[in-house]
Amino acid sequence: MLDPDSKPIPHPDSRELNIEILRIVSMLLIVACHAVVFIPWLGSKDAYEPSWGLITRWVVVQYGQVGVTIFFLITGFFLSKRTFSKRRIFKVWFQTFCYSALILIAVVLIKALKTAETRTPDSLTFWQPQHLVPTILQGIFPFIEGSYWFVTAYIVLILLSPFLNSMAQHVAQSQFEKLILLLFFFAIWATFKIRYYTPWNSYVYAILIYLIGCWLQMYPNALHAKVQSWKLCVACVFCTIIMFPILHIIYQHSTWLTLLFQNPGTIQSSLRILPIIIGTAVFILVRRIDMRHAPEVLKKCILKISSATFGVYLLHQHPLTCRFVWAKASALFPSPDSAILKALTFVVIVILMYLTLTLLASFLDTLIIHPATKIIIRHIKVDNK
Repeated sequence: MLDPDSKPIPHPDSRELNIEILRIVSMLLIVACHAVVFIPWLGSKDAYEPSWGLITRWVVVQYGQVGVTIFFLITGFFLSKRTFSKRRIFKVWFQTFCYSALILIAVVLIKALKTAETRTPDSLTFWQPQHLVPTILQGIFPFIEGSYWFVTAYIVLILLSPFLNSMAQHVAQSQFEKLILLLFFFAIWATFKIRYYTPWNSYVYAILIYLIGCWLQMYPNALHAKVQSWKLCVACVFCTIIMFPILHIIYQHSTWLTLLFQNPGTIQSSLRILPIIIGTAVFILVRRIDMRHAPEVLKKCILKISSATFGVYLLHQHPLTCRFVWAKASALFPSPDSAILKALTFVVIVILMYLTLTLLASFLDTLIIHPATKIIIRHIKVDNK
């Protein structure tokens, strides 16, 4: 859950520490997903040539959805037993607004300091007259302009949480499970050309995972006795393996496939059912790990890193920075020649990017965002109801 209102508590029990580890791993997966999309020498994800290199990149992108799944699961798991909070919405909105505004200011200053000779046509794209107003709106109103789809979906979940929680608490377990299966069906429906328009979109996707989190919270023993950890591991491996042939077959552009399936973008969206299964299995597995005897130094380190995950997302996924950040990061390394070198360089770039953004996010949160949030809440009296 990329929720600044659910900051790690100072002395968590072993379960809370597990959740913080999940946050870190999930954000690493999301950063890796975006790296695949934007690092130039990895190739464009829009080039639908049926090669195994392309398919491997798409599988990494799918694991970004595993990270998103885990964040939504954490949201549903914990919000299902909490009351509605306007303060939670305000904190998410205000932190997103501050990061987006700071990014806009930083970009303006960078452009102003550059001389005309050092500017390139690409660097001026956002500042041409026809793009100037949308650029400013993206910086000031990130939700209206769709700068962060996850944050918009998360706020929608918070707004819907009282109704979803009430429904989950008052229906029978069997009815609850049928609803989850129905939402899964919507994802499969979107894959085939049954109808051009389907009920499957980002919000239905978020609601489905939220409800799975609620279900795991309300019925903790439903899977504990029936599904051993090794079966969950097998499910993760199996879902990952079948992604390769499925995606490869899809990108063959066979005539019979075009009669059954939508375009590759639609299929990629509907294949989220596999990351949902993987993410749910990983969530359950990590929750089962006993971390009561973890060293205090390790606990503090995990808590510090996990508290910056929201900032990491906001910094590297803004439309004004996403391409620039990855282009600069990849330029620090020579373009690898072999697949192995590409993989190793990719891992190094992702880890360095994550650590750098974590430090920057921690700095901004500690010195600017959190103090400003406390002052505003104290003065305008944003309550929890």
